[in-house]
This record gives sequence, structure tokens and C-alpha cells, in this order.
Amino acid sequence: MIKNSQIALGLTLLFCSHSLLADDLLDIYQSSLKNDPAWAARESNYLADREQEVQTKSLLRPTVGIVYSKSRSQRTGPDIGAGLSEALRDEVANCFTDLSGAATGTVSEDCSGNLVGFIADPSNEAFALTETGSSKQKTTADNFSLRFTQPLFNLENWYLNRGAKSLASRGDAEFAFAEQQFIVDVAETYFNVLKAAEELHFAKTEQSAIGQQLAQTKEGVEVGLIQITDVHEAQGAYDLSQTGVIVAEGLLLSAQEQLATLTNRDQFNLATLAEDFPIAAPQPSGPDAWVKMAQKNNKSLLAMRHAVRASLHKITERSAAYAPKVDFFATFDNLKTDNGDDSPVGTSGNLGSDVNSQTLGLQINIPLYSGGLTSSRVREAKHRHAASRAQQEVQSRRTAALAKNLYRKVNNGVRKIEVIRITIDSNQNALEATQAGYATGTRNVFDVLQAQRTLFSAKRDYANARYDYLIDSLKLKQVGGILEAVDLRLLNEWLDPA
Repeated sequence: MIKNSQIALGLTLLFCSHSLLADDLLDIYQSSLKNDPAWAARESNYLADREQEVQTKSLLRPTVGIVYSKSRSQRTGPDIGAGLSEALRDEVANCFTDLSGAATGTVSEDCSGNLVGFIADPSNEAFALTETGSSKQKTTADNFSLRFTQPLFNLENWYLNRGAKSLASRGDAEFAFAEQQFIVDVAETYFNVLKAAEELHFAKTEQSAIGQQLAQTKEGVEVGLIQITDVHEAQGAYDLSQTGVIVAEGLLLSAQEQLATLTNRDQFNLATLAEDFPIAAPQPSGPDAWVKMAQKNNKSLLAMRHAVRASLHKITERSAAYAPKVDFFATFDNLKTDNGDDSPVGTSGNLGSDVNSQTLGLQINIPLYSGGLTSSRVREAKHRHAASRAQQEVQSRRTAALAKNLYRKVNNGVRKIEVIRITIDSNQNALEATQAGYATGTRNVFDVLQAQRTLFSAKRDYANARYDYLIDSLKLKQVGGILEAVDLRLLNEWLDPA
């Protein structure tokens, strides 16, 4: 019992301590992968597009199908018989009577000849159909058919499959770009929250410092050392600082809402960026090196190249519609009929059947004329291929320009951070000197407030510059095609628990 109690206590402490841990960048990234509906939709669409290659490949493979049908039919009709006409019967009767009308019981030779002549004369109706009643026929038919078809020669479907492979490669590249963009979006959203939190911290700190200065100014007025105008200036600065706090609170709430949209969570305890996070120039050095890397590895540009290749296959596919198509087929059919106890008209007994048939053959389809449809579709494919090549060139130029701009932005960010760090030290010294001058009466309250405002502005710029450097560095790797989830893991190591 004691051991079980210790285990339960240990698990309780474990879960409690986990809930108190800070959410780092990897935690937010994993949570976003699981909970962001936009990413779930993108992943599902990618998997759906991958099925198109499988579907086109199936057109080159054999097909086997079974068809079974069962039917019942009923037929009702009169029973028709054949007999002597009334005229022929009269002729026959005359052959057995004499001139007085009495029956003789013998047939004369002349009468036999008369009967033959009567029957042979087409103008005489010798025979007649008679209806002796009606009959009903019920038939049950079972039809079973097995068909096997194997395409032997179909250039159109073959090139359709080639184009689908290129489209699948384009989809892979687009999805890889989407993965990189998702990494950038998560990181940018994460650091936007930290940036807004620091902005709120600076706004409140500045407000507190101005409030202290306002209180000191009021005390100086009460003892007659400071003029009332200094109080008004300090009060105005304090009121303005309140506006800054309100704006900063709104920005923080907005940033947190964006993060909640990704993770489907409302509460966060984010790890903050370490003060000693290394700031270094991008490697390789030089914008041309990054342009070369982007031209080779950029996922969006790779997708455009695969799209151009797919459009080229589309031209060949449309042209292949002129070619004949050859299929091998084999069929097996079985037809069973059962008339039950009913007999067809004019027959006797059950005429049911059980017939098997097998067929092997080649089917050749030679297109001769389609009203100009095929030639029009070929021209359409050629125009779309030309448009695809032009779009590839546009994307190539944009990628090169973006690589150069981001490289310069990251490189300038490194220098900017270093300059602002020095500026903060200078502004801190200037504030201390201004406060000392204010204490001796050589500087006024406006000078102090301005020095405070300049120092806090520099601190804001320093914090924002560090976050901008991080995001721009990730974007530079993205345009270079080398951004991976491992980059978040490396960045995550420089986050401190809150």
C-alpha cells in the first residue's frame, strides 16, 4: 500500500509539474500540426492529389469484370392451327356424291384431277388458319458474363500517366514548400506574442518611470523648488504613456488570438528568447551564393519546373489521340433459360437451355475524324505549355530578388542589433546624466522625460530587431530551400522557460 501510494503521489507531482512547464517553440509547433485545421486541409488535399498518379496508371493495367442478370418474362398468345378451307371441303364432298346428290362412297378419276387443279390454282383458298384456344409461356433467364480486357497499345493513356507523375512531383514540391511556410508561420506567430509581451512590458515600465517622475515633480512644486509647468509636462507624458499601455495590451491579445487559432488553446506560458542568443551573419556569405542556392533548391521554383514538364507531356498526350488503340479481350458467357411447365406456342415440353460461349479477340480503335477536337486540344496544350514556361521565368526572377533582399535584410539586421545595443548603453548614460542635471537644477523635467522616452524606444527597437532577425533568417532559409523542422529545434535550445 505504501509503495502504491508513493507511485500515485509521484504521478500526481509529475503531471502538476508538467502543467507548470513553459511552452517552447517545439511544443507550439507540434500542437499546431495536430490542431490547425488549415494545415489538416492542406495535408488532405496533398494526399488526394497523389491518388491521381495511381488513377492514371490503372488505365494501363488489365480490367476484369463480372456481369450477372436474372430476368423473367411472360408471353400470352393464341394457339393457331392449319386446316382445309370451306371451298376445298366442298370440292372434296362433291367427289363422294353423284349428280343426284347421293353419296357414292368412291372417288372418280375426274374428281381427283379436279381437286389437284383446285389446290394448284392460286386464286383458290385451299387452306385456312384456325384459332383453337390460347397458351401462356413463362421464361426465366440467368445470364452470367466474365470479361477480361488488357490495353496493348494506348499512347494517350501512357503519356497521361507520364504527365501525372510530373504533376505528383510538383505536388511533392508544393507540399514541401507548404511545410516550410508552416514552420515560418508558427515561428512568426510565436515570436509575435513574445514581441507584443515585451512591448507591453516596456510600456508599463515606461509608465511607471514617468509616474515616479511625476510624483517627484509634484513634491518639488509643493516645496517651491519646481515650477508648475513641469508638473503639467510630466502629467501629459504620463497620460500619453497610458495610451501606450492600452495599445500594447491590444497587440498582445491579438497576437495571442493568432496563436490560439493555430493550437486551439487559450492559455500559454511561452518560453522567452535568451539574452545571449547568438547573432551572426548568414552563411554562405554574399547574396549571389544565396541566389544560386535558391535557383537549385527553392521548393516553389521546383514545383514550377515540374509543372512545365507536365505541360510538355500534355502536348504529347493530346497528340497521341490520333494514334490507334489496341485492346486484347476475353469473355466467357453463360445463358440459362427455364420455361417451367409452360411450353412455347407450337411446341411441347420444357425447352430450357444452358449455353456457354467463350470469346478471344483484339479490338482496334482507329480515330479518323473528331470534328477538329483533337487538333484544338493540341493547340490548347501548346499555349498552356508556353504560359507555364513564362510563369517559371517569373518565379525564377522573383525568387532571385527575394533571396537578395532577405540576405541584405538579415545582414543589415545583424549590424542594426549591434548598433542598437551600443545605443542603449549611450542612452542609459544620457538618462543618468540628465537626471543628475535635473537634481542640480541645470536640466528640466522635459529633458528627463525625453531621455527616458529615448531609452525605452531604443530598448523596444533592440527587442524587435532580434525577433525580426530570427524570422528573416528562417525566411532566408526558406527561399534557399533548406529550411527544415530541425531549424526550429536548434532555435528552441535558445529559449528560456518563463
